[in-house]
Amino acid sequence: MLHLKKKRNMLKKNYKFILLPIIFGLTPFILFSQDSLKFSQIVNLALEQNYQVQIVKNEQIKASNNNSYGGAGFYPTLDFSGNQTWSTNNINQTYYTGENKATNNAKSNVTAASLNLNWNIFDGFQMFANKDKLGYLEQLGKANTKYYVEQTISDLAQAYFQYVKELFKLKLYFQSLDVSRNRLELEKIKLNLGNTSIFTVQQAELDFNSDSTLVIEQEILLNQLKISINKIINRQLDTDFSPLLNFDLKQVASLEELKNSAFKNNVQLNQQQIAQLISNENVKIQESTFYPVLSLFSSYNYSNQNSAAGLLRVNNSQGISYGLNIRFNLFNADKDQTSLQNLKIDEKTSEIQTKQVKQNVESVLLQTYEQYQSYQKELALQQHNVELAQNTLEIAKKQYELGTINGFDFRQVQLDFLTAGDKLNDLYFAIKSLEINLFRISGEITKELQ
Repeated sequence: MLHLKKKRNMLKKNYKFILLPIIFGLTPFILFSQDSLKFSQIVNLALEQNYQVQIVKNEQIKASNNNSYGGAGFYPTLDFSGNQTWSTNNINQTYYTGENKATNNAKSNVTAASLNLNWNIFDGFQMFANKDKLGYLEQLGKANTKYYVEQTISDLAQAYFQYVKELFKLKLYFQSLDVSRNRLELEKIKLNLGNTSIFTVQQAELDFNSDSTLVIEQEILLNQLKISINKIINRQLDTDFSPLLNFDLKQVASLEELKNSAFKNNVQLNQQQIAQLISNENVKIQESTFYPVLSLFSSYNYSNQNSAAGLLRVNNSQGISYGLNIRFNLFNADKDQTSLQNLKIDEKTSEIQTKQVKQNVESVLLQTYEQYQSYQKELALQQHNVELAQNTLEIAKKQYELGTINGFDFRQVQLDFLTAGDKLNDLYFAIKSLEINLFRISGEITKELQ
């Protein structure tokens, strides 16, 4: 009896079970490290440095530059031309009087210049349609920039919070590894004391190695995610960083509020609505070809000629001319009419596409919101499962120390704990992903996540 008591005291002295609380199940807002980067900091870096965002911003600037009255055709054009010509000729001239005159190597030079002004004062309202179209193209440039900004934020958010998810999982795997390590140490002590078999020790070692493999594979996955995030940010791919170890779940508006926001702010819907307006202007531009074009013109001409032979030694002229020009196409084999018919078909198609995009936006919003609500309900249940699994593991630990359950049964309890924690972690990430999608569909992702 004294011998058994001595063995038990020796086991307690040499072995202490380690069980850390599952951090994401009980305290989901604990910082991972003191120098952790907030998601908003990552976003700001990406919007400053991402290549695609820089490209579309340049395209937006070009569209803004093009939106001018001059580009639409409101302003007149003013052209200048000038030339200076030198020539040397052999000239043989016979006059009506019968006199002949021959001049060899006769030199002459001509200086000429002109300044021409042309101004379309009426072109069938085409210039007004052009100006409206350029304005819509500028809006489309802004919408395209918004699209890629939102795409970048969405991609970055998914990658960032997946990184957070995998960090949580790594911590969970480390917890499980600690449990397996201490179980292995306990079995080795028991073997030395003659209380167990080599088979049981090898079982414990096999489980320890399996948990070690999970940790290694998880670290590889985290490194790959880090590279993906750095690529989006456009910085050195192996740059290390630590995110806040928290999913930062936000309050999502009601379905009706999200729908109203989506119909107003969804960038894909905005792009299509602008495209429809551009189609309308294309019809107006084509309709202008059925009107006459009325333009004013004016020119100033200067010419000075010096000749060594001929009737005039010097000929100089300069002056202004001006007038009114009208141009009206009467027939071009119905090309204009055919183009107008096709553009009206494009206009109807664009209108249908707008309705289709609106319907798709509403459909995706409804599906995403319903899934989001379901997962929110599931969250409390899964948190409770984690608490149950943790309590069960603590009880199993005591029973295992006392020898009332074997290593196989204890391993099953340990795996149940690992599975419960993993499911909760995946559920947090799934809710965050749906939240990100809801913000993007409603056009609020920049405001909510930047």
